[in-house]
Order: sequence, then C-alpha cells, then structure tokens
Amino acid sequence: MKNYPWLKNTYSNIINYYKSKYKKNTILISSTIDLGINILSYNIGKWILCSNKKKINYCNQCINCILMQQKNNPNYYKITTNNKNKKINKKEINTIFNNIYNLIENNYKKIVFIEEIEYFKKYINNTFIDHLIKPQKNTYFILNTNNLINIKKQINNKITIWKIINPNKKICIDWIQKKTKIKKKKCSIALKLSEKSPLKALNILNKKYWENRKKLEIKLIKILNKENKLDLLTNLNNLENIEIIKWICAILMDAIKWKYKAYDIIINNDQYTLIKTLSKNLSIFSIYKSIKIWIKYINLFEINTVNKKSTLITSILNWENFLLKNKKINKYINN
Repeated sequence: MKNYPWLKNTYSNIINYYKSKYKKNTILISSTIDLGINILSYNIGKWILCSNKKKINYCNQCINCILMQQKNNPNYYKITTNNKNKKINKKEINTIFNNIYNLIENNYKKIVFIEEIEYFKKYINNTFIDHLIKPQKNTYFILNTNNLINIKKQINNKITIWKIINPNKKICIDWIQKKTKIKKKKCSIALKLSEKSPLKALNILNKKYWENRKKLEIKLIKILNKENKLDLLTNLNNLENIEIIKWICAILMDAIKWKYKAYDIIINNDQYTLIKTLSKNLSIFSIYKSIKIWIKYINLFEINTVNKKSTLITSILNWENFLLKNKKINKYINN
C-alpha cells in the first residue's frame, strides 16, 4: 500500500471509524499544509470498494482494486478543479450527481471524492449539504481541504471532520533522507522552510534551489556591507522562483529572532553570517517593512493574471528604495 509514513496512523483511525457502527458516510479530511491527503483519500476509497479486505488493508487483487489502479473504476468519482486557475466544471459535477442518484440499482458501493472543496464554496448550498448528510444508499463522500476555515461555517457539525496536525518531525526527516540521501541538517532546514511539509521540503532540496539560496546569501552580505548604492535589481531580478522569495522572508524573520537572541528557533541555521549582517544593518522596523513588501509580492504571485516578472521587478525596486531611504537611519539606530 502506497502511503506516507506520517499518515499511517490517520489512515488506520479512519478505517477503524468506517468499521464502527457509528460511522457517517461523509468525512472531510483537513490539513493546513501539503501532507499528501489526496493519496490518503484514495487509499480510503480503495479500501471501501475492495471486495476482499484484510483488516485495514485492501487486497490489491480484486476487480475493484485493479480498476482503481487503472484509474478506471466506474464506482469511484473524482471531482476536482480543472487547472491552475482553480476553475470549477459545473457540468461535470452535475453529471456525476446524476449518475449516482438516477441509478435504479444501488447495491454497489460508490465513492465520491471531492478534492480541495474550498474552491467549491459557492456550490455548497442546502441541496448539496443534504446530499452529504443523507447520501444515497452505499454512497460515500470523501472531501479534502487545506483551508477548513473558509468552509467551516457551511459544514460544521454536519459531517465528520478529520484534522491532520503537523506530522512527527523525525518521521518526516527520516523519509526525506531516505528519498534524497541528503544530510540530516540540510533536510531539517528544508522541512522548516517548507512550513513542515515533507513533500514541499523534497521539492526545495533540488540542487538549483540550494545553489540560488547560497548565491543570494553571498550577494546580500556584500550588498549590506557596502556603503554605496545597493543595486538589488541587478542581483535579484532573475529570482522568479517563489520558494526563493519565501526564503527571503524566512531569512528576514531569522534576523528578528537574532535581535531578540532567540537563536534556538532560527530556521536557516547554516546562514548565520547573513542573519547577523541583516540584524546589524537593519532596524526591527526596516525588517518588518521588508517582509511586508515580499509578502505582498507572494500574494500577487498567486494571481494568475498578474505579470510575475513585472511584479518581481517592482517589489525589488520598492525594497531597494526603502533600504536606501532608511540606510542612514538604520545605521544610526543600530549603533
């Protein structure tokens, strides 16, 4: 069974819940970060449909399991957004519901998996909720979300919610190390930078990201130690990777922690020179203002219609102008 190690306990608990007489046919699985809950939902659905279950495991050999592996099981319906624009195909939703509720024979178990249900918010009306609360015979709804707050008012106390909190750090680091063969310290930093998501940590451990991170560290140290023009545009305008921008925010936050001597919660603990340089050259206000500039860019980056290159250049220039304007003041404050 393919499952992430930090989700094994949750999988077991949910399967045992389905085996109990108090179960409801609709559940919502919620996590605040990317933990791979889509695979968890798939495994749960596969277990429900399996004709030859072995306790909490599906058999992988019955016709239902084989069809699930082939992504061709007629009793498994997946509703998701179309693309990166997060558009909803209303026609597809209606077709799936019609297929389920117009069937004369309801003896076969059916799974309806709705991915990222927060994007379906406007479709969650009384009729939709009635389907979830009182589903057709042998019909199971499995819903996923990374933004429970956005839909909680509409579904709270109406269905069973499974909240997945931050996974065990050791389990995640061991998994990342096994996948990458990278040293523990580096894996630990990547996990912190990825907001404790081992899947995101795996992505940012790629060689290009780490090289850009190191180059940017060296450039920023040189820039901050200069007495002349900062010239950030020349040095930063090729950094369109959003994860690198998030790293800039993290390193600025580390500079604040350094000022308050909170050394034990610093994320980038392999970049103390840069952190100390930032802390020495910038006031608390300047660091907060810098973070605000970059958070605004990150929020704009999520909007698909925005010209990302142009927005990045604007953010760099804003940061440069702010630092230039406050350089003498910051130097005075820190001395």
